[in-house]
Amino acid sequence: MASLRELAQQALRPVEHQLEQEVEQLEHRVPAFHGQDSSHGVVEHRFPQKSARNSKCSTVPVSRGWNVGTLPTDIVRSLSDLSRLPCPAMVNPHTWREVIQDCRRLCNEGWAGIATRLGWSPLDLFGAVPDKLGDPGADGLAVKLRGRPVFAICASFATVSDGPGARSFLHRGNNSGAVLLWELGRRAERRAVRRPEGLP
Repeated sequence: MASLRELAQQALRPVEHQLEQEVEQLEHRVPAFHGQDSSHGVVEHRFPQKSARNSKCSTVPVSRGWNVGTLPTDIVRSLSDLSRLPCPAMVNPHTWREVIQDCRRLCNEGWAGIATRLGWSPLDLFGAVPDKLGDPGADGLAVKLRGRPVFAICASFATVSDGPGARSFLHRGNNSGAVLLWELGRRAERRAVRRPEGLP
């Protein structure tokens, strides 16, 4: 009789195989994987992993600003505003700062642009469910990351690190009920402006 671990590994094999195929297709389509893009050199991971072809993985180097090259102009503008917008009342301030950092990392590491080319919408990447009783599966990738680095991304999910040797697959969900993060920040900003001085 198979152990629970063996059953889980069997169930994940087709998913991992699909991810490897989609990453391989991306490597042929996206120049940054091979260092052919003049704006991004290929760098090795601090802790190199092995890929399906038994070679070191590569990634795009992180820049200091918002690297939003292929994103639509309105999204770029809204992402730039995100850092200055106040934390919504229903969100822990530490969590809000972490989500903004994850948005920035998705852009700086090139994942947001790749995901957009693969069909991810702005809500898939930067959406959040404002209702505490809402479906957390409808949150966007930046909210789901919780500080974890992205290893790979395909049309239906992102693979993230959960620590040494551990991975999670964050799937694109039905984003009904989700709103864009900067809309939450703008709502909080409008409430702060309308609130009379001296009131909490």
